[in-house]
Amino acid sequence: MNNLKKLTFLLLICSFGLFPVQTSAGTQSKKTIETELVCKDKIKLIGFPNILESIANMRTIIQWSEQVKKKFDEEYAQWHNAKSKSIKCKKEGSSQYYTCTLTAIPCARKEIKPESKTETK
Repeated sequence: MNNLKKLTFLLLICSFGLFPVQTSAGTQSKKTIETELVCKDKIKLIGFPNILESIANMRTIIQWSEQVKKKFDEEYAQWHNAKSKSIKCKKEGSSQYYTCTLTAIPCARKEIKPESKTETK
């Protein structure tokens, strides 16, 4: 049963596009583009409850992504770039519903621009 929950969660995450497929073959010129990870302030939130832990977990990640998008920018809202990720889900008291608490630092890949040397005449 636990494996079924994990599989359901993985399929849902992929279907929402939180982990975009990246292809490198033939999509980039011969010149390598260097990037660095630029991060913002940590975001913490409590997600919407759900009877399935995997759904509660996924919805909390989506909420985090939406909040980051509003606060910073879409490029920081990519879950796979986040640092110090922590998600804890639990049932409160006699409730049938899981509620997840998420903490993560939103980060984005930024291109490192080479220093250009200007000549003065």
